Amino acid sequence: MTEARRTGDIDKSKVLLAEVFKLLGNSAYGKMIEAIERQTCMIFTEDEKVVNRALWIAFFEDLEELGQAYELKSRKLRITINRPSRLGSPCTSW
Repeated sequence: MTEARRTGDIDKSKVLLAEVFKLLGNSAYGKMIEAIERQTCMIFTEDEKVVNRALWIAFFEDLEELGQAYELKSRKLRITINRPSRLGSPCTSW
């Protein structure tokens, strides 16, 4: 990835390739620090029965009235964290 970015700095005809590799590198890093635990669910409804049920759920966070409809915000009931784990051994080439 780094080599492709350096190639774009040296050869101006490969600037687009360098930008693509920069985007790939940054997106992988951003995905690793994403706070999956804080993601929420949004439900829009006009049914007051759904609103009354949601108020009694432990994962309920916020309710906003939008004219005749409601916006319900709640934490996710189930979170699957499927980030890659990196395992390695200590450097032995010293």
